[in-house]
Amino acid sequence: MITLFAAIMVRLNPIAWASDKELTSGSSEPPLKCEDDQATRVLKLGFSLQKDHNSEGALENYRKCLQIEPKCVACLYEGGWSLWKKGEWQQVIAHWEQALLLEPKHPLIPQYLPTAKENLKIVEAKNKVEIFRSKTNILSQSEPKDAPVVINFVARRQAYSPTTSNPLDQFDTDIDSPKSASFSPDGSLVYVNSLEGAKTVVFKSLGLKKMG
Repeated sequence: MITLFAAIMVRLNPIAWASDKELTSGSSEPPLKCEDDQATRVLKLGFSLQKDHNSEGALENYRKCLQIEPKCVACLYEGGWSLWKKGEWQQVIAHWEQALLLEPKHPLIPQYLPTAKENLKIVEAKNKVEIFRSKTNILSQSEPKDAPVVINFVARRQAYSPTTSNPLDQFDTDIDSPKSASFSPDGSLVYVNSLEGAKTVVFKSLGLKKMG
């Protein structure tokens, strides 16, 4: 029997998730600026919160920004990225399509919008991510029970929701787009390769204490 934890199971389609903003190379980010100075201040606060992985706080400020200046393309663009982090693909698409109406020659949205649309198709077809996050109970077991390999869902380490109700569900910004995991030869340690976190995180296999 193999015991794993949810941090290596959150991102279910690596191709569809591969264009996250953190992976951008060689692209020039649009300026963090609205026409209204107050809107710009709120926009920059939202951007700072998102850098700290606080998507909810970032979105709250982006909404305020758009209340002040509904046609601020920068707010629509950055809000789309915070919604991307939450996997709210319909809203990502709505934000970016509205931004394109205001700025048809936006330098980056056309690069990422197709991926958001593809992710929406995946979620609508299989609904895997949301089912896993919201309907898979911690301490549940994979099915069928008599399969050659059985997986116990013993805990979750994730970077998408700072607010959790279960002590086994822990917010950990080091676990950001985990792509693979491997065990030490004696099985005492598990190494989680966190792609967007740009690091390998080491846990004890029993108890999942973070070692480094």
